[in-house]
Amino acid sequence: GSEKKYYHDIVGVNSRLDTIQALILSKKINNLDKYNLSRKKIANIYKKNIRNDKVKKLDYSPGCVFHQYVILTKNIKKFSEYLIKNDIPFGRHYPFPLHKLKAVKNLFLKQKFPNSEQLAKNGISLPIDPLMKKKEALYICKKINQFI
Repeated sequence: GSEKKYYHDIVGVNSRLDTIQALILSKKINNLDKYNLSRKKIANIYKKNIRNDKVKKLDYSPGCVFHQYVILTKNIKKFSEYLIKNDIPFGRHYPFPLHKLKAVKNLFLKQKFPNSEQLAKNGISLPIDPLMKKKEALYICKKINQFI
């Protein structure tokens, strides 16, 4: 439903799994628990070590396996530029709240979703790759703490 990334004019399907990807995933599934545990450890490093008033950490549920690790910042443009300058990859996975997408907004008329809107406006995803090293996560924390 999207010709341009993040702009959904019609309801569509996200179906990219081909035969080769299915084969690879059938092997990778054996490491799922190990990768989930690794992501939890990285998230815990972020949780314990990010201490900057310009950044807000989210409260994640206890069973979360951290497909993404999202933080909030009021000045997303300045923060994004800072991450780029410091060679820290990041994502803006949901820059628009679902209820405001053209494809479905008529289903949500007069409804408000402040959490969704705040995450879309101020949310940025930090690296959470299960193969990340502890020192890489600590570097990211250090740089975020130096952000002014």
